[in-house]
Amino acid sequence: MADQGAHRPHAHGSRLTRRLLPWSVLAGGGLLLLWATTPERVRDPQHHGAASTAASDLTSVSGGIFGTTWTVKMVGEAPDVTSLSQDLDRRLQLLDGALSTYRDDSELMRLNRTRPGEWVEVSPELHEVLALSKRIHNASDGAFDPTVGALVRAWGFGPDARPSVAPDVAGLMRTVGFDALDLHPTKRAVRWSRAGIQLDLSAVAKGYAVDNLAALLDAAGASRYMVEIGGEIRVRGDGPAGTAWRIGVESPQSGTARKPALAVALRDAAMATS
Repeated sequence: MADQGAHRPHAHGSRLTRRLLPWSVLAGGGLLLLWATTPERVRDPQHHGAASTAASDLTSVSGGIFGTTWTVKMVGEAPDVTSLSQDLDRRLQLLDGALSTYRDDSELMRLNRTRPGEWVEVSPELHEVLALSKRIHNASDGAFDPTVGALVRAWGFGPDARPSVAPDVAGLMRTVGFDALDLHPTKRAVRWSRAGIQLDLSAVAKGYAVDNLAALLDAAGASRYMVEIGGEIRVRGDGPAGTAWRIGVESPQSGTARKPALAVALRDAAMATS
């Protein structure tokens, strides 16, 4: 559930860069699109050392959220990029403050410390994600259950270190059960029916944040973009090469080498690489 655990917290704030990415980088290195950082034109061996002229104007904005990283790539002239990057960063900071398990002061972590039986008013963002999670929980007959927070942390997939011995899974399973969280039928409020339950919304929060950023980009008039948060991806239109975006999926056995296992072509679609 929590592939955030592969990362460590990053500082807030976005980093904006604009670069020209040549066709040869995109065609030959499409597998590594998410991680390419070369800011200059590369030489095309087909032209015997001459710089490639087939390039696309690509604007990148990136930063940290949920203990991992986020990146937005826009092709062509995006309207008022500086203002847009600030809007993206503000929205992500709001979501980080509401949904993160990497911040003890986040709204989610405060809710985890709430006493049973007490109705707690929550933000629109947290309420929407909890309501969505309830629908998925019910539709999957309980297979999706974000109350595995204690298990996630015990195994070291969250902000805590990996354990040297296996945790007491049977004991921790007593803290799992989404039925312990009630959503008020008419108010934006929730309560616990029993103590000890720990929510971890990692499996849905990143995708929710990606959709939030995509909505901001659509409203700003961006027509060709990629949004990525910790492996959750949404794209619109064509990529920099004028064809579908090519998204590299890393091999889970690549270690520190970050070797791609395959590339997926996406256009006007979303994907969770985990």
